[in-house]
Amino acid sequence: MGRKVENVNSAKKRIREFFYSKGLDLKTAESRCGYARGFLSAGGVVGSDKLEKLVAAYPEIDLNWVVTGVVREDNIKMPESNTYKDAYHAAMLQISALNRLVEELEDKVVE
Repeated sequence: MGRKVENVNSAKKRIREFFYSKGLDLKTAESRCGYARGFLSAGGVVGSDKLEKLVAAYPEIDLNWVVTGVVREDNIKMPESNTYKDAYHAAMLQISALNRLVEELEDKVVE
């Protein structure tokens, strides 16, 4: 069983969210995946060739989530170290990623 992530509605947006949560800018992440610059910001779909490159560069990504938006409960990974400092750092990365997504959405609303 999983839960649907409602606020992220496309594979490209979920991939961007993943990169932001890792503290990566799109240019760096796109380059590491072998994507053309701007690929994740452009319209269109993500083909299987792009997903293969994504998994090769970032094997920890949950492809089920990328494709469907569903987070499988058994796929949620807790940090190896459960110290408060690690948990705080992880939470701050997630907050940063969410803030960037909010900014993206606000920019689209203004346009």
